[in-house]
Amino acid sequence: MTELSEILRAHAARYPQMSPCDAVKLLYQNEFGGGHIVANEQASLAYLLSEYESARFRKNAPSAEAIGNGYARLYLRPEQRPYAPLINRIFVLSSKRGGGEVARFEEKLALLRQLTAEGVFPFTGEELSDYLAGYQAAGYPPVSHSVGYRAAYSPAYRVIDARFVRLLPAAVRIRELLQQKPNAVICIEGRAASGKTTAAALLSELFDAQIVHMDDFFLPPALRTPERLQEDGGNVHYERFLEEVTNPLRQNRPFSYRIFDCGVMDYAGEAAIDPARPVIIEGAYSMHPYLGDACDLRIFSDVSPETQEARILRRNGEEMLRRFRTEWIPMEEQYFSTYAIRSSCDLILPE
Repeated sequence: MTELSEILRAHAARYPQMSPCDAVKLLYQNEFGGGHIVANEQASLAYLLSEYESARFRKNAPSAEAIGNGYARLYLRPEQRPYAPLINRIFVLSSKRGGGEVARFEEKLALLRQLTAEGVFPFTGEELSDYLAGYQAAGYPPVSHSVGYRAAYSPAYRVIDARFVRLLPAAVRIRELLQQKPNAVICIEGRAASGKTTAAALLSELFDAQIVHMDDFFLPPALRTPERLQEDGGNVHYERFLEEVTNPLRQNRPFSYRIFDCGVMDYAGEAAIDPARPVIIEGAYSMHPYLGDACDLRIFSDVSPETQEARILRRNGEEMLRRFRTEWIPMEEQYFSTYAIRSSCDLILPE
């Protein structure tokens, strides 16, 4: 629980007016997220709008604050009000993540007791024990902030899936774009292990968009010649992508494209695309000049070399990391450089 211990210590230092219930609320959100699945999205939006009207916004509040276990507190700001439906939608989707177990929550409460005994928090161990006795007897319900915490920090936030935090500027841009063009095409290019696929999945859920994966256009063995692999951006079947995806998108007609499965080195099924709905094209080489420009919004997903290697190692293992280092990453970087991919994008997703 090293991460959680660090988060608790950071909150204790940042919010010295914390009471036992405020620390327990933090742990509750860390384990259970927003606390429950939102049953009525419209009622949730109405409550959010009323909060924008009545809340006292803390001027020095961060835009978002990690609370661990993949969750974050997204702080409300007056200038966000036009995007309240978007923020509410993110909150609703985050609440559906579900999960959370009482046994793990109790382990986290034990950590809270330990840190309190060490003097990390402004309240005593006895005060915490008194609070937890009643709280446990009540069955560990959701918790409200204390009066003192509210007076000192004016907490106005929504607990969301932390993966949405880096996507917020992109989500705002996409929302504005879709208001003008409901079937817009969004391209997400970027470095290996930068989170392109995750970003596409989250944005797809947020905007009911279809996804075209560049991995489905793996270069077949017959085309993997030394000459082809020496091309900048040659490590993708761009001819087939142009024929099966770009041209139909430009013609605004329904289409299907073949899915290449590199596990069996052959085609395996098809994916159908409805031209009336948004499309997200994700993956390396999705902005190859040969493909033409069917994108209405170009997004680059970035990552530092250190984080990139750590993610690849965790995801693929040491042997594959060596291949990424010696083959695929150099090919991608050469392609990015040759065609100025990053600088040509409308928006950069930070690490």
